[in-house]
Amino acid sequence: MQRKLHYWNWLLIFGISAALIQYRTSYPHTLNSEVIWMTLTGLVGVISIAKQYDKIAKPFDIVGGFFFAIIGLLGILHNLGLDLIGTGLLVKAIHQQSILGLSLCPYPALIHTAVGCVSISHGFYVSAPKPTVAVSSG
Repeated sequence: MQRKLHYWNWLLIFGISAALIQYRTSYPHTLNSEVIWMTLTGLVGVISIAKQYDKIAKPFDIVGGFFFAIIGLLGILHNLGLDLIGTGLLVKAIHQQSILGLSLCPYPALIHTAVGCVSISHGFYVSAPKPTVAVSSG
């Protein structure tokens, strides 16, 4: 998947669409931390597509990718009954079903893992130089 398409999908599907649904269906009309995380991260990803932000693109892909992939994997393991987050440094950042506001429920955990892994692959992708042909006249 192209990097540009990945972050536009992230922003539009998991960010803006989810925000509209969350706002429309909640009373009082509010946005939860999950929607805010996904919208802001997707927005930063879309902004980092621009050529002038080329220097932050790969670090953003790698750091953001590992962040979401790790939280997603912790959520998957949590749902399988392996609670690796009950003790240690993360205890203060963990609530019943979330870490730093990102849900550990099954579907969000799978989504976090998927978008995180795709971001990591974009971060480590090295584009091959485009072939050139030199033609001499004479």
